[in-house]
Amino acid sequence: MSPPQLPDVTQITNAINGLAATMQKGPWDYASTIAVVLTLVVLIWYTVETSRLRVAAQKQTEETEKLLAEAQSQNRVSASLLKEAQWQNETAVMPMLAVIHELSKDGRDRPIIAIQNAGPGTAFNLSADPVPSPTGTGELRVDYEGNVQMPGHVSSLRFHIKEKNSIVTGLRPSDLNKEIETGQLPNPLDIVLRCSSVTSVQYSFTFRFTPEAGTLKVTFEGFKTTFPGR
Repeated sequence: MSPPQLPDVTQITNAINGLAATMQKGPWDYASTIAVVLTLVVLIWYTVETSRLRVAAQKQTEETEKLLAEAQSQNRVSASLLKEAQWQNETAVMPMLAVIHELSKDGRDRPIIAIQNAGPGTAFNLSADPVPSPTGTGELRVDYEGNVQMPGHVSSLRFHIKEKNSIVTGLRPSDLNKEIETGQLPNPLDIVLRCSSVTSVQYSFTFRFTPEAGTLKVTFEGFKTTFPGR
């Protein structure tokens, strides 16, 4: 049986010296420790408050985005309702152009092509888009009687080809059909008539001329509108 081991004298000495050093700390050492502790407390508080503010800011941002989305949706609905109201008001004064291909009523049974305003409102600033020929040598132009069409008014359309060398050739309906069939004009031939209503709404009407069984077939292809400021 071995004898009991005595403590290391060096360890005991170090422990006593450490205790003495602790007991000998001055007031400035304690003040420094307290300052460090207080600083740590402040940092912890600041971190907590910053986190709370960040969470609150994120929630506020989300709420703002929701309000903006709702406002945009309401604006779209308001714009749609405004457009619908404008259109309802416009239907009372809108012109509606129609192209008529029929025999004349002068007793000579000759075919004519005429324009009629079949709408309830007057057509102002009447115009027709020129149509370039496929050969590039000229363009088809459309003439009419005046640039204002009252409701129910019918007037003849006159067609002519203006060559680049200033030669103008008038076309009867039968000539127009021949020019389309021979490729001097596009086949089918789309004629766009434009006008505006009393409320300055712009209209464009498209009519398609197609040769069929030796005569012209005229079909209405639709119209487009443009309200002022759009």
